[in-house]
Amino acid sequence: MKPFNRISEAIAPRALSVSAGMMLSAPLLGQATAPSPLAQYLKPSVDTVTVTAERGDQVIPFGTAYRSVRTVRHAGKTSLEITFRFSAKNGIKRADTIWVEPTSLAPIESRLHNGVFEAVTVFEGSAIHTRITPRGQAERRMDTTVVGTLYSAEEHAELILTAPLATGYGHTYDLYYGIPGYQVRRGTFRVLRTESIADRRGAIVDCWVVEAVLAEGLNEVYISTDDRRLVRVRNAADPAATVIFNW
Repeated sequence: MKPFNRISEAIAPRALSVSAGMMLSAPLLGQATAPSPLAQYLKPSVDTVTVTAERGDQVIPFGTAYRSVRTVRHAGKTSLEITFRFSAKNGIKRADTIWVEPTSLAPIESRLHNGVFEAVTVFEGSAIHTRITPRGQAERRMDTTVVGTLYSAEEHAELILTAPLATGYGHTYDLYYGIPGYQVRRGTFRVLRTESIADRRGAIVDCWVVEAVLAEGLNEVYISTDDRRLVRVRNAADPAATVIFNW
């Protein structure tokens, strides 16, 4: 999610360019009418995810991901801790953790690590503070003020999982990325249809198919209609290949 956390970056982390000593303090408008998340669908779990790339008729093993959800105390608050680890056969790795409020999914803190940068973001109401360290460079800091409801881009899978899903349902969220010049972008989700597919163990699962149009590309997210678990994500951000995450 984004599983999942910015899926296209897990495959090819985007280049990062920031000017020295950058400090930002700009009010940004958040989405004011986000639906209340159905947080009961976020249960503690540990998942192993196989990752393949499809290029024409070829299906190429690409890597393995691990995703976990658990309830913890973080920054003095009861939180949901959502962790994503990815390791590709070509050496690309990323490790992301986000802590969110258990019922509203309001972000508390995120920590992102990949081969391009490391970033720590603390969310304090309308004030967001990010420390970002590009590889081989000094730490930069960004201070951002938002108005309305804002979520972290790292939790877009959870926003889909906890939405009132039904064919035709859609919603737009404002998502915080925390990259200079790329802090807040809209993410649009729409339930296209229901479809029965085989999960990676061969079991047939009835799914909602959700189109997620994110800043980093188009994703199709398959969610079980029975228990709302993630089953598959198809990421088409790279025109050369479709990357598939299978639970």
